Amino acid sequence: MLNYLFEKTFVPLRILKFRSKIRKIKKHKQEFFYKLNGDYEKLHKKLWRPLFPCIDVSWLRFYSNISGIMDERYVPEDLFYSFIERKLNNPNYSAFISDKNFYDIFYPKEIFPKTILKNISGDYYNSENIRISFLEAKIFIRKRRKVEKKFSIFR
Repeated sequence: MLNYLFEKTFVPLRILKFRSKIRKIKKHKQEFFYKLNGDYEKLHKKLWRPLFPCIDVSWLRFYSNISGIMDERYVPEDLFYSFIERKLNNPNYSAFISDKNFYDIFYPKEIFPKTILKNISGDYYNSENIRISFLEAKIFIRKRRKVEKKFSIFR
């Protein structure tokens, strides 16, 4: 249900965002947007139209002119981030995946720097992932001579 509402409401906005991005690139680098020879643009539109009715060939021209490879299968960035990425990466898990506080729970601890204290949504946890109070966290930090702070959420 949530994904359905998202697609009806936000997908057109995401598409506009990425089309705005390609227009900015085009404004400064017009040499990357020459019309392609042959039927590449028609084939490109036909291929991607099932995802979205109005296909902009700007991404195809950009990719093709930079790489020198003509291929109608280039994925337009606006469609990739609006449709494909959402199918490959479930957005319901994105907050969880982006918070590095959980990595040592699901991956071997030895591949990460030692974590001595975590703050997850305002709650403090020790290295064993046991919840502790703010006062305990404060005392814990004061006992250490040197502590390095590292943000755990990608921004």
